[in-house]
This record gives sequence, C-alpha cells and structure tokens, in this order.
Amino acid sequence: SYESGPWGVSLGYYHGEKDGTTTGTSVSGDTEADTIMLSAKYALGPGITAKGTIGHTKYQSDDTLLSGTDAAQVEGTYVVVGMALSF
Repeated sequence: SYESGPWGVSLGYYHGEKDGTTTGTSVSGDTEADTIMLSAKYALGPGITAKGTIGHTKYQSDDTLLSGTDAAQVEGTYVVVGMALSF
C-alpha cells in the first residue's frame, strides 16, 4: 500500500490451496483459489473518505462431487465503492 496526501492505494493478492483426501468412498479433490484486488481511497475532508476496490477471483476444484458442474470452476470480477464517515 502507498499513501500520499489525501490519496491512498493498495494492491493485494491471495492464493490458497487445499489438498484432496480419500475417506472410504468419499473423495475430496484438490482445490485452489486466487484473488487479486486494487483499492484506492481519497480523503474528502476531516472524517470523510471515499473508497473503492476492483478485484477478480478464481476458484477451481477437482472434487468428484463437483466434476462436470459449474461449481468446479468459478470466476468473478467485482467492484465495491463507498464512503467512510468517522466522528
């Protein structure tokens, strides 16, 4: 993250993995998730800050219960905007 005057920006990345397991006849496959996001903020005045984030996330799974379904691989892009007020 970086801040200068009323401006602030940050870049974040997350990667997670889960190894699969076999228990009896139940098989849980490998799973991966990746998320990247860029956030910015601007102080409009004392106690008033505008904030925004844009991000993209991707989820993949080899789980046999999800094979051949839309849940086995999911991607999404999101935008969040808002105001922070502090008194």
